[in-house]
Amino acid sequence: MSCPFRILFGISCPGCGMSRAINALIHLHFAEAFHYHPLVIILPLIILLLMRLIIGKITRGTIYLMGFIVLSFTIVYFLRIYFQSDILTFDYMNGFIYKIFHNIIK
Repeated sequence: MSCPFRILFGISCPGCGMSRAINALIHLHFAEAFHYHPLVIILPLIILLLMRLIIGKITRGTIYLMGFIVLSFTIVYFLRIYFQSDILTFDYMNGFIYKIFHNIIK
């Protein structure tokens, strides 16, 4: 299964590489996991947040945690773009939205 974000826009999403990072972490390849996605280190916070959302226990702390995670992913995403990470791909011409607009304009 491919990333819906990449299918729509043709570019990698902010979470791109996380599955490979988790796989590397499971095999105790920490440097490789960090290379695939630096935020693999906050995975326990993400799991905690998801558990709290599933059981419906949303507190102010949960909202702050969610904001922290979203902000972290946004900052890391733009840093990875700026430093031209080899994990991210940018092929917007293969994105579904580009193809639709391109065909409409033709």
